Amino acid sequence: MGPSAPADRLLRTTLWLTAPLNLLVAYSFAIPDGALGELLQLPQGGDAFYRLLAATLVGLFGLVYLWLALQPQPDRALVLVGASGKTLAALCAIALYFADSLAGVPALFMSGDLLLAGIWFYWLARQVPQHPRG
Repeated sequence: MGPSAPADRLLRTTLWLTAPLNLLVAYSFAIPDGALGELLQLPQGGDAFYRLLAATLVGLFGLVYLWLALQPQPDRALVLVGASGKTLAALCAIALYFADSLAGVPALFMSGDLLLAGIWFYWLARQVPQHPRG
């Protein structure tokens, strides 16, 4: 077991936790007036195209997190995209909260994405890049 084993376990655990959460959030974006959307205090109504586009992207990220969790060695580029996406989503939610355009519950919930992004960036920093010999 190498020095990055604890970071590997932490990454894999957070990927397993994040995948179903993303799928639930995608569902709540698609149907914001459902029970889950109301629980998360998501804005009601809105343009169906943008709701479904957001739901599709969040759901797609959830499937990518599931795929990464199943891999023997997660792809660094996809982990970087996921960590960047989590960071940007959280920053958008926080900005919208301070602009009085988003309730506190979803902003607080999404600010947890910063923790996940931090863990994933930590994992990336612990990886030794593999350079092909040539």
